[in-house]
Amino acid sequence: MRIGRLRVTVRGLFQGVLGLAALAALALFWGRIDMDDLHGRARALPAVAVVGAMAFLPLAGFPVSWLHVVAGVRFGFLGGIGVVALTSVLQ
Repeated sequence: MRIGRLRVTVRGLFQGVLGLAALAALALFWGRIDMDDLHGRARALPAVAVVGAMAFLPLAGFPVSWLHVVAGVRFGFLGGIGVVALTSVLQ
């Protein structure tokens, strides 16, 4: 199917609807998310487990961007960069 010059596929339509649903859920629950609590939980994670997860989960197809965010929160800015560099070399 085409909308003007834009080709629309079933997969693209499904991804668009899924993205809109995720945005709607985020907008609905944004006031209920406690960022300080999430940061506290990330800082409480064991360092070895975070580094291990960052080294091996991307090999199984897990999105590395989420892991980089967790590393930044867990180890701070400079520590997170170091952990990302180390795990990238290990991969």
